Amino acid sequence: MKALTLVALLTLSYDQAPAASACIPSATDLVGTAIRLRAAIADNNDFIRAFDAAFGLNSGALMWQQVHMVERSDGVTLGWSLPFPQLREDLLDALRKRQPVDAIQARTTSTVYVLPTTINAQNIERIIVERDGQEVPPIASRLKATTMSTALGATVTVNAGEVVFPCSAFAPGGRVRVIAIGAVGNITKDFTEAELTTYSPTLKVER
Repeated sequence: MKALTLVALLTLSYDQAPAASACIPSATDLVGTAIRLRAAIADNNDFIRAFDAAFGLNSGALMWQQVHMVERSDGVTLGWSLPFPQLREDLLDALRKRQPVDAIQARTTSTVYVLPTTINAQNIERIIVERDGQEVPPIASRLKATTMSTALGATVTVNAGEVVFPCSAFAPGGRVRVIAIGAVGNITKDFTEAELTTYSPTLKVER
């Protein structure tokens, strides 16, 4: 079966930067902290541990990915990403390639990804984010018709891609629900406060 991979999905993203929105932590805090710590810490592992600690996180207790898979149903996986895990992944990539960290830019939005994984995946027509019962308008929707096929030649066309929202939609302290509106049913994910807090950590040390 020819299915979308996460890498392929991410290549559909960001033809141009969406409008900025208030994020926790801010882009300034993320990039500024990375640059300041890297200037003082040469060892890559010590640097990443110090970066996590600056935001009150324990590197050894976390399994970070740029996109956090939050729900799997009906042959569809929903992913979610915020500026902190995005920038952390970019930092690791820069270290691996032995590139300077000061060229990295922090994103200023949150993103919900739609990744069909089987030939039987239902078509997701729309992504809704609710905060405290109120629908949050998206900044951009990049769901695109994508053809999937099996080794026997069977094909199906379903939507894949991303929908971009302001960071404030996923800020800690609110009731957050993501609803994927499908052709035959909906997929719902309710976020816990622990999830919202972990992926939007607050800077704990002085800049």
